[in-house]
Amino acid sequence: MSAFVSAPVFFIYLYKLTGIVQFSTNNTPFSKFLARLWCLPLYAYFIYVTVAYSMISRNILGIFKYVDKMAGYTSGLTMLVSIFMFYRRSDELKSLLTKLDSIEIYLVGNNGRYSRRDNWVRVGLIGTIVIYILTFPFVHMNYNSSFYYFIPPIVASLNHLFLKDILNCIWDKFELINQHFQRQINSVDLFVIFPLTKAEKVRTLKEDEITFNIQRIQELSHAHYNLVLLTTRITALFDITTIMSMMMWFGCVIDTIYYIMYVTNNDIEDDVVVVYAANMIYLMFCFYWLFFMVGMFSTTQKKANKTATYVHDIWNKYALKNEVDRRVRHLQLISVRLLNTRLQITAKDFFNLDWTFCHMMIAAITTYLVILIQFN
Repeated sequence: MSAFVSAPVFFIYLYKLTGIVQFSTNNTPFSKFLARLWCLPLYAYFIYVTVAYSMISRNILGIFKYVDKMAGYTSGLTMLVSIFMFYRRSDELKSLLTKLDSIEIYLVGNNGRYSRRDNWVRVGLIGTIVIYILTFPFVHMNYNSSFYYFIPPIVASLNHLFLKDILNCIWDKFELINQHFQRQINSVDLFVIFPLTKAEKVRTLKEDEITFNIQRIQELSHAHYNLVLLTTRITALFDITTIMSMMMWFGCVIDTIYYIMYVTNNDIEDDVVVVYAANMIYLMFCFYWLFFMVGMFSTTQKKANKTATYVHDIWNKYALKNEVDRRVRHLQLISVRLLNTRLQITAKDFFNLDWTFCHMMIAAITTYLVILIQFN
């Protein structure tokens, strides 16, 4: 399956254990049934910690008590919605990934796939998770509460990491298309390569080259359109989980920052240094998750939408040499079509998933924190 090419085996099993992947590459009934069962232990444990969480009361006062409860219930709701959406999207996602794998783009001198070093994203994410879990014994907090707050963000962030593995494959295919166009832009004129060959023969070769190049551009533009369509349909399957994840992310960040302020202004039994360290590590995890999620969407959109620019550059190359004819004019149609099928990833059209989303979230956090401080 193309989505797993860039994912280590360890993460494939993580995706299965968290319910993010509920389909198997085998089509046997037993394999399909088994793929649905991998995640049941985790969600059974989460139900247990949910019940345990509802039976305890944290020793906190004021408006923070309601902020804390709201963040907790949002995390629980996100978990329930996620498992439902993971199950519902499974078959369609498998079908789309099969179609994605069938789009083959070859380039001479390239093996068809770029070795993108995204291991630092996985290492950073798992590193912050492990470091935060190691702080549990030092913070005087019920373990059930700790896992109740932390399991949903882990599952949500791994869901986006799985989407990043898919987008890496899509990114590679867009990159190969752009490489084709860049080679045409940078190609050397045949009269320069064969200066001693008869002009008429070179002119004939040049005509054949233009015909071949335009046909190749037409084929690649169709592949580009199919990739944009598949990318839109694949990311649409993650829309609901992304919206719920960002609601949970917002609540958790507000809750954590406000708790740091609460600890600063009130006496608590815990070691203040440990509390600060644990909450700062949690914030680091949250913002790391936000930045790599927005970064993967922004990078994919930028790579896909750059293709129209390359087609325009190829047109300019022919126009500067006065070689524009009916074949070259077809580039105008291709360029317009690429511009009208620009890739734009949104979450159910509520907000664009690009760097402006980070600005919006940070501004919203600042606004709500100021309001909460004024209330208290």
